[in-house]
Amino acid sequence: QLAASLYEKAIKEAPADDDAKIGLLQVQLLQRVQQLEPDAVREEAARLPESISLALDVADLDVAGGNPEDAFARLLAVFSGLKEEDRETIRERLIAYFTIVGHAAPEVKKARSQLASLMF
Repeated sequence: QLAASLYEKAIKEAPADDDAKIGLLQVQLLQRVQQLEPDAVREEAARLPESISLALDVADLDVAGGNPEDAFARLLAVFSGLKEEDRETIRERLIAYFTIVGHAAPEVKKARSQLASLMF
């Protein structure tokens, strides 16, 4: 929590500080992942593929575990069948992942393009 507060303060003082933004997103990801039991979450997500919260949890585990492509694929696969509110939740999480992974990464460019085509 302290790290998140420090990053938030840095962003308030320098809104263009991309390193602080990335740091905050990484801390938030780690905070979410620390509360998860990976095997149980993955099993439950397999059993309930329509669950948005479980899809987000597994995507968090994938990004934190170094498998962002799996996270992107999972969230993009559920995106188009969702109501607008849930689509926005998925979109925001994908944007956060894109920032964490790096906008120049090939997997980010591919996923960003797929997201754009799903949105429009």
